[in-house]
Parts: sequence; C-alpha cells; structure tokens
Amino acid sequence: MSIQKISLLIFVSLVTMQAQANTYISSGVYYLNGQNNLTDQNPVTSWSVPFSISTYQDAWQYSISTSWNRMTTEQNQVSQTVNGLGDTYLRLGYEWIQYPSITGALIYKLATGDSNKGLSTGKDDLGLQVQLFQPIKQSSSVFGHLGYSFNGKVSGSDIQNTGSASIGLGHQLSSNLLLAASTSYQQSQYQSLDDQVSVEASLSVLLSPLISFGVFAGYDNTETTTLGLSISRKL
Repeated sequence: MSIQKISLLIFVSLVTMQAQANTYISSGVYYLNGQNNLTDQNPVTSWSVPFSISTYQDAWQYSISTSWNRMTTEQNQVSQTVNGLGDTYLRLGYEWIQYPSITGALIYKLATGDSNKGLSTGKDDLGLQVQLFQPIKQSSSVFGHLGYSFNGKVSGSDIQNTGSASIGLGHQLSSNLLLAASTSYQQSQYQSLDDQVSVEASLSVLLSPLISFGVFAGYDNTETTTLGLSISRKL
C-alpha cells in the first residue's frame, strides 16, 4: 500500500468538506500493479482496503490508519498470494501557519503486518512531513508535501531511509465537486528497486454535508498503475 497516494485521495475528499474542527472515518478500495515498496519483489499485484479515523481540532490533527491487504507476487513463474492486516500508521500534525496553510507532521509506523507474508518489513518506521495548502484563486489551490522517513533496518536486507515530495493543483468545479492533479517522487526503501516519479489525478464529490466520495488514478516511471476510491464520513 502506498500511504502517500491514499493520503492524497483522502486529503482531497476532506478538503471538499471544508471543515476545520471535526472527526472523520474513511475507507475505500486501493489497487496496485507493478512496484510495491512493501516488498523487494517486482511486479506485485495488490488490493487494499484502508481504514482511518482523523480528527481536526483547531491547529492540531490526529489520525490512525491501517489496511487489509491481498498481495500476489510472481517469481520464477510461480505465483503466490497472501492476505492479512497491514501496518498501522499514527499521525500527529500541527498547522504552524494558516495562510498559506503549512502543517508539520510526525508519522509513526507500527509494524503490525506479517513480515513472513511480505505485508510488512517487521520493523517500525518514523517519518517527518511538511504539508502545504495555498488557495491561488477563488476556486483553485496548490498543495504539496516534503517528507523523510527513518526506516527500521532488517538484517540482510538493503532497506534504506527514504525521502518523498509532491506538488499538485486542485480546482473546485462546483460547490460539491473537486478535481485535483499532482506529481510526486517516492524514494524506494529498497536499494534494489527504482525510485518512483508518478502523476496522479483524483475527483472528489461531496454527496451530502456528512459524506464525501473520491476516485483516484496514478501511473509512474516504473510502469506501476494505481487505482483507488475512498469514502469519508463526518462523525
């Protein structure tokens, strides 16, 4: 599972709601075919069902997320499929500046996935992230992030610390419809795999004052395709 891409999808969904101090639950379905940074094997086909709960209270942001995963790998013409719970991510954010919105975040990954199945490295990670959101017109905005992760090292593996970055543009098509496009860079946590430069697009719809729905698609230089949808509900 790519937490950056899922975060982008949920992000544009919540922006559509335009809420400042609320709690949300989010879920959906996420598909990937190609390079998956959870494992050093390529290609990988995976399906994920992410779950998250997020709270926005004044300048503070809190969230916890995990996912159920089904992953198929093929090596030497032998296919193997595994299922199970993925890692758990705890995020604490603080909005240092409101205009433009600049948020610093601390992200801690708990290795709750089964490393024997390839659903986790089996080690905890610690990530730092800075997010930017800046309206540029009445109906448009720029968003992006810079991040760095200190990844837990596994003996005998080529796991390394990783950096990431993204920049995107959102446009409000109507009062309940938001279109967003972005490009992102993700350094692979395995030295044996290529770093990924991707383009993504998403469409988010406010179905009601409480519910937002989003769809997502992405493609990168490693010929990896990602597709997803999410639904978020305000509690």
